[in-house]
Amino acid sequence: MVNYYLKYKWDVNGSDPVKCAESIRTYETKSTFIHFRTTSSATIQIFTGMAMYEEYDYAYSGTDFNNISLFQKELEDLVLPNTNYTKHFSNIAPYILIKVLNTANSTDGKFSLMISNSQEKDFISASVRDSNLKLNSLVSLTRPTTDINLDILDGNITGFSNVIIKAKGSLTNNESLLMNSDISFGFFDNTRLLRNLVFNSNQAIDTNNGNGARKILLNGLDINKKLAQVEGFCNGLSTVSLADSLIFVNSIEVTQAGLFGFNSGDIRVYNNGAVNIDNLLCSIEAGEGQSFNPQFEVPSAHTLYITSMSVFGNCIDDGFIKIVKYTYASPNILYKVLDKFSVAPNMNYNRKINFTIQDGERISIFRKSLAVPQGNNDITISLYGTLKLTNLDIQSSI
Repeated sequence: MVNYYLKYKWDVNGSDPVKCAESIRTYETKSTFIHFRTTSSATIQIFTGMAMYEEYDYAYSGTDFNNISLFQKELEDLVLPNTNYTKHFSNIAPYILIKVLNTANSTDGKFSLMISNSQEKDFISASVRDSNLKLNSLVSLTRPTTDINLDILDGNITGFSNVIIKAKGSLTNNESLLMNSDISFGFFDNTRLLRNLVFNSNQAIDTNNGNGARKILLNGLDINKKLAQVEGFCNGLSTVSLADSLIFVNSIEVTQAGLFGFNSGDIRVYNNGAVNIDNLLCSIEAGEGQSFNPQFEVPSAHTLYITSMSVFGNCIDDGFIKIVKYTYASPNILYKVLDKFSVAPNMNYNRKINFTIQDGERISIFRKSLAVPQGNNDITISLYGTLKLTNLDIQSSI
């Protein structure tokens, strides 16, 4: 039985931060399904309560009030554009309320929300396993059907996500981040408050109506160090400002393009409001459509466990790869080498590792050639791990 359906378009002026659905009565039913799809990144929040959600202005002052303080927030998920989001959980309170946050600050995005209850059909916990929001009885949280990494990709295991940190490029005489076009150590702000991003391309046709990249999506951390996304339209060689957006960018991808279908030039993103190699956060190499970023910052309330490494390449020079961890601390950032190994011709192997990167830490991959002059060198390093909500246990309501 479908209890509620909402199709909504964000306000064209961009002054539409949140949409509340009507509260739904659930206490005659055993379980609830929630289906959601959005055209721009949005955050869905699920609340439960003992009374209906109400908005009112008891003082006739033009200020709206509500009784949201009587509700318990059970779940908060970031939903990516054009993906189907479904949750199924047992009803443990008489009412349910859904909030949708305009995370991307979209002025033209739309979303569809459907809520349905099971009437008196018994809730069978084994059939939905880890997608349960909350159960009345203790059950096994995890029962992989095939492989735990595939189950994480399928969304069967709540609170976990797979992470691949992939970097590629040639060696340089100066130790720097492993990337093709730039020699940089990356940008650091020990306060983690600066979020004045700027980006540009070194090709004029990467513009809003050109043949190259037209629009890019930036994935990173917001001012609260939580996972967030920001979109920006390319403007060729001219600098595009994204003020008050992200403090760090973990990856970029082209989401709209012209005739070519990809970016024609190198697209670089900088922090601190200035196009300066010392301010570099992330870049997309020409023709690749997505970034291969040699650094990753862990979001708030998460821990990143890196368990394996893939090394591939052909390096004529003597040199090394260094994997380091930065910890944000006052007054200065702390630096620790996790691994360092020499490069060689015909490198192609995988090996197990055990790196733990906590909230407030960044992992980076560096390279250096010890030869002068340099020969032909090319190397790709991939780190594979799992990002996990900290302190998530079998009785968690997340």
